[in-house]
Amino acid sequence: MKKMLTYLFYSIFIIGCVLFIGTFLGNYFWFFDLISHFRIQALFVFILTLFGFIFLNDKKFIIINTAIVFYILISIIPFYFSNEKRIKPNNNLKLFYTNVLTSNQNFGTLTNLIQQENPDIIGLIEVNKDWESHIHCDLDEYKYIVSLPRDDNFGVLLLSKKEILYSEIKYFCSYEIPTIYACVKSGNDSIHFILTHTIPPTSSYDFIQRNLQLENINKFVKHQSNSIIVGDFNCSSFSQNYNRILKKSDLKDSRIGFGLQPSWPTWAPIFYVTLDHILVSKNINIIDRKTLSGFGSDHLPIVMEFSL
Repeated sequence: MKKMLTYLFYSIFIIGCVLFIGTFLGNYFWFFDLISHFRIQALFVFILTLFGFIFLNDKKFIIINTAIVFYILISIIPFYFSNEKRIKPNNNLKLFYTNVLTSNQNFGTLTNLIQQENPDIIGLIEVNKDWESHIHCDLDEYKYIVSLPRDDNFGVLLLSKKEILYSEIKYFCSYEIPTIYACVKSGNDSIHFILTHTIPPTSSYDFIQRNLQLENINKFVKHQSNSIIVGDFNCSSFSQNYNRILKKSDLKDSRIGFGLQPSWPTWAPIFYVTLDHILVSKNINIIDRKTLSGFGSDHLPIVMEFSL
């Protein structure tokens, strides 16, 4: 029995180490970029092997395993703490965002969630004509609309109670994947709002195009104040590509201080990762951020309360 456990723990640890080391090559290979998403899962695997080595009394591997666990914890803990003061002014705004999943037919469940939250701005992706018609019908209080429905999982829809001063459909990579850019009025200020959905990086070319789309969006908003970029980036908070782009930008991750709040895939919570993001200009005050219960999509909705 002990021999079998020894083989099991060492095998899991070695495979885990090989995959974890591979994540540091995520800038260069799409496969390693995909692996990097599962940082929380890696933490639990290495905690398991640590207990295994404690059971086997292997001091050398206990030290190595403990170092890996601490390294992973150091990369996760900052998402749960923030130095920012959470000030809730009277002129706060609320954003509702989700990937609806084109094939999902639970229109009423989603509109009920939206009505409960009563957001000022709504961003939806993977919207087709069925989704567009139901949303328009059930949420007619949203007078300002920008929409481009599609059947290929890349349709986009923006609704706002605040006046949209200007809007445009833009394309930021070689694929004709639409991104909504809108200038939304808020009191005496305006918000530069981007709603996007990148191509899943399941090949070298798609990997390049995913990164190009994010880089070009970052360049587009770089010198604009009050910017908010929302969408399914098809990369997680632990992707080297995501963090490289974030470091080159004037934006911050809205989840800092609120936890990771993974949103995909709802059909297998054990594999939850952070594919859905809301990046904001550093001057924007994030009051609250949370995920909501599912509504039939493979993504959870995200609600963010903020002020300028």
